[in-house]
Amino acid sequence: QIEKAIARTCFVQPLKYKGKKDKKSPRQSPKAGAKPPTDASEAKDNDKDKDDKKDNDLQPNSVSYEFNVKKQSAFCKITPSIRRRICEVLFDDNQHNIVHFLCEQLLKAPIDARGILVNNILLTGGTVQIPGFEARFIQEWNRAMTMAKYKELWNLKHRFRLLQCKFPANIRMFVGASIYGELTSRFVDEL
Repeated sequence: QIEKAIARTCFVQPLKYKGKKDKKSPRQSPKAGAKPPTDASEAKDNDKDKDDKKDNDLQPNSVSYEFNVKKQSAFCKITPSIRRRICEVLFDDNQHNIVHFLCEQLLKAPIDARGILVNNILLTGGTVQIPGFEARFIQEWNRAMTMAKYKELWNLKHRFRLLQCKFPANIRMFVGASIYGELTSRFVDEL
C-alpha cells in the first residue's frame, strides 16, 4: 500500500529545483520604502527573487492518503516538501544517482555495443510511474553528459532514447522474463 500511496501522491520535481530548500513563508510582502534598483546587478538580483517567488508559489498542496487496515481506515498526511523531495534520493549526486549508474554500466560495455544500448533504454518498475520521472531522467542524462567523468559517452548523447512500451512500467520486467522464458524453452526443445 505504501508504494501505491507514493505513486498516487508524490512526483519527481524537475532538475531546476534540485538542491533548493523549501521556504517557510513563500509570499513575503516587499520591504517598506524599498528603492528601485540602481544598477544591472541589483536588477538581476530582483529578477532572481521574483523567479524564486514564482517557484515557491507553485508549492504542491498537502494531501491525506487513506490506508485500509483490517476493519477501519487510517489516514496519513503527506506534506508538500515530502511530495516534492521523496524521489530526490534517486538522483542524488553524492550517493546513488540512477543515471550515473547507467553511465557507469555503459562505460563498462564494449565500445561497439554502447550505441545500441543507449538507443534502447527501457525503464521498468513502479517508481517509473511516478509523474515526472521520465522527464527528470532525461534531464539528468543531459546533465551527466557535461560531466568530465562521462566524457567518453559524449558522442552517444544524441543517440539516447527511451523505448515506448505498451505494457505498464510496473509489470514490464515480468512480461520480458515470460517472453524470454518461453523463447528459450522453445529453442531448447528444438535442439
